[in-house]
Amino acid sequence: CKKRLNTGENILHDVCRHRPPLDVLETLLAALRHRRGCTAATDERGRTPLHLAVATGSPPALVDALIRADPSPASTGDENRRSPLHLAVRQLCRPASAPHHDKNTPRKRPASTDDILEQTHQTVKILKDAMLTYPGRIDFKDEDATGYSPLDYVVEAGIQKEDLIQTLIRRKEPRCRRSFHRAHGNLTRGRSSRGRSIYSAASSATEDL
Repeated sequence: CKKRLNTGENILHDVCRHRPPLDVLETLLAALRHRRGCTAATDERGRTPLHLAVATGSPPALVDALIRADPSPASTGDENRRSPLHLAVRQLCRPASAPHHDKNTPRKRPASTDDILEQTHQTVKILKDAMLTYPGRIDFKDEDATGYSPLDYVVEAGIQKEDLIQTLIRRKEPRCRRSFHRAHGNLTRGRSSRGRSIYSAASSATEDL
């Protein structure tokens, strides 16, 4: 892809910042499939399109599409040594902000805490599987430049979703590449977690995206 401002940023970065419809992203990825390096290119902050998609709260289906196109960015750190997995769980440390509402469009029911946690858990599983199957510079248990691992961010936010915590603790054997793509070929919507799940802002703020 053509570089811009000598940062390596390309059209995928622009698109992934805005949580595009899945079919739009898949069409763009198909159009770029013969251009090597587009999916792994980094912007001025060292972030790939996958980093940006995760950091802006993209749904698991979008994350999965990027992983299937190129799993290597899942194990790539940005300028703060944060992988997309770090960015996924850091979202739980942020107070939920009210989205901008256009008075001419109908209001959507806001996502519940359980829905947010379940979506994050699905994203975490996709990213972790990619990191184990295609190891890179960053492991799923590694700390970023501030000394926080993905699990540390979950603990800091007071999250008590047991299956999410176990996903960030346990290391499973990598799947073969064929089974990895087959497993992630079709995402199904998981059930919302119930029980003691807690969604709270971290008591000590970390730096903004």
